[in-house]
Amino acid sequence: MRNYKKYIIVKIRFGSRKRRSCKCRLLNLVAANKIAGQFPRTSEGALFAGVIERAILDLAIPAERDSALSYLVGDIPHAKAFGVDPGWVKKVLRQYRLIPPC
Repeated sequence: MRNYKKYIIVKIRFGSRKRRSCKCRLLNLVAANKIAGQFPRTSEGALFAGVIERAILDLAIPAERDSALSYLVGDIPHAKAFGVDPGWVKKVLRQYRLIPPC
């Protein structure tokens, strides 16, 4: 997850992607890192955090956006399993304007 930031900066610097697209991906990475920090540092915690991170990163991919959005607006069972409040996860995603407000 930590290598994505360097990748995004390189892509912005050399202009191989549109700035709007890169800005959106960067916001996705920031939100994903903030949420992943709430999960325990165990292999199971990393796996469940990875599922949520992947859904957040998929918001920037047009072909995957609908399924990612339906997962993140729903119950988010992977967050519930480790005691992370799904309401808090949605609040963070709304804060970065990644999901629509209620």
